[in-house]
Amino acid sequence: MNSNADNKADRIIGLVMGRIAKRRLYRARAFAVFHLTLIAGAVASVVPVVRLMADRASQSGFSEYVSLAMSDGGYVMSSWSSFLLSLAESAPIASAAILAFVLTIFTYSLRGAARDFTAMRSLGIQAQL
Repeated sequence: MNSNADNKADRIIGLVMGRIAKRRLYRARAFAVFHLTLIAGAVASVVPVVRLMADRASQSGFSEYVSLAMSDGGYVMSSWSSFLLSLAESAPIASAAILAFVLTIFTYSLRGAARDFTAMRSLGIQAQL
């Protein structure tokens, strides 16, 4: 009589654990889709942001200061403080911040997608057992 109750308890526990594993697998799949969408958006937005940054750098004169540093190092060394102030003043900071934001979203999503795929793999193996 007691073994019949144990079988029912084991079966109920197995059903509950299976339901929990299915729910975790569903959640991991949903987050994987979310993270892959963010990765695609970040990759698609890198080129326009870099173009915007290059355009702003050429408009503000930042690229001329950088080319001056590459071509005439003696001038830069002789008046380095004014050169650095001019460089900082003409830097496309807003575009650089947007690029940093896009790269942060990309790395966050890449880490999340890797975690989700690892969870799906382990939950898939548990579901097969």
